[in-house]
Amino acid sequence: MLIAIYFVKNPTIVLVGGFVLGYSAAGGVLQLCVSTANEMFPNDKGKITSIVMIASSIANYTVLNLASYLTKVGGTQQGPLNVILLNIVVTFIGVLLALYVNKEYKKQQIA
Repeated sequence: MLIAIYFVKNPTIVLVGGFVLGYSAAGGVLQLCVSTANEMFPNDKGKITSIVMIASSIANYTVLNLASYLTKVGGTQQGPLNVILLNIVVTFIGVLLALYVNKEYKKQQIA
């Protein structure tokens, strides 16, 4: 959806894309991360939950500051497109990391 928003640049696509992204990403990833981390480290659930939440807070702060900087540098025309590109890159890296964790987790369960 982000790629469609970036390349199509149509107000209708932006509205539909914003709705789809907002509806589908409403907190589920964070809960999935906490659940997976707690499964991987069952003896330290409180500590793991704290670490995940702190990492989430740091990531939110960092990404929002970076998006602000990209908007300022890019101006009104290129700034929002730079933020969408940042989001695409972060999403791609997140998917790669999730696939890696899933692969390693399955290896641990088999062994």
